[in-house]
Amino acid sequence: MSPEWFGILLLGVLFVAIFIGFPIAFTLIAVAAIGGYAMLGPLALHLMTLQVFSVMRDPTLASVPFFLFMGFLLEQSGLMERLFRGVQLTFASLRGSLYLAVLVTATIFAAATGIVGSSVTLLGVMAAPAMKRSGYDIRLSAGAIAAVPSYLALIWRAKTNLDDSLDVVAAHGLGGTVGALLTGVFAQKALNGVADGLLFGNPGQLFTQAVAVAAAIVYSGALTFVLLKVVALVFPLRASQDDEQVGMDLIAHGEEAYVHASGSGV
Repeated sequence: MSPEWFGILLLGVLFVAIFIGFPIAFTLIAVAAIGGYAMLGPLALHLMTLQVFSVMRDPTLASVPFFLFMGFLLEQSGLMERLFRGVQLTFASLRGSLYLAVLVTATIFAAATGIVGSSVTLLGVMAAPAMKRSGYDIRLSAGAIAAVPSYLALIWRAKTNLDDSLDVVAAHGLGGTVGALLTGVFAQKALNGVADGLLFGNPGQLFTQAVAVAAAIVYSGALTFVLLKVVALVFPLRASQDDEQVGMDLIAHGEEAYVHASGSGV
C-alpha cells in the first residue's frame, strides 16, 4: 500500500476511534505509533523518542507554566476583578464604559497569562453579569468580549512568519471559537427555546459548546487534510519562492491584510 493511501486509512481509523468514544489524546498517540511502526518499523519508535526529548528541551515551553502561574495569581488574588472594576470606574463618564473596561482588562490579562482562552472565559464569567445588570445588549456584550482575542491574535501573527492569508484563522477561526463558547454563557431558553447558558443557571451548556468546538476543529482539520492530499495530486500545494516573497495576500487575493507591511515575512 502506498504511503498516501495508508495515511488516508489511518485517518479513517482515527475518525472511527474518536466517534466510538476513545479519548482524542490516546487515540492520536496509538494511531501514530501503530501506523508509524507498520510503515517504518522500529525507526518510528526511535523518531518518537527523539521528538519527545526535542520538545522537552525547547526553551520556549519553559515560559508556559510561568504564564499560567501569573494568570492564577491574578485570578486568585482578586487583582483581575479589582482591575476590571477600576477600569470601569475610570471610564464611568463615557457611554459604553463596560465595553471599554472589557477591552482594556482583557488586553492586560491576556498579556499576563499568555493564553487567550483563559482571559475570554474569565471575562465572560466576570463581565457578562455586570453587563446584563446594566442593561447592555447581550449581542454587543458577547462581541466586545470576543473581539479581544481576535485582535491579539492578529497583532501576534503580524510579528511572525506564519502564512495565514488575510488572517483567516485569527479573524474567523478564533473569533468563531470564542463566539461559540460565549453562546454557552449568554444563551437564554426564553429566546432560543432550547437551553439556558451559564448566566441563567446552566453551566453545563458551556461545556457542551466547548465539546462542539473541539469536534468542529478536529472534523474540519481532518477533512482539510484529506482535501489537500487530493488537490496535491493535481496542483502543487506550496507556492513558489517568488510568490512567498511578494506575499500570498497579494498573489491569491490581490490585497494586503496589513497596508503598512510588505510581504508575508514582515
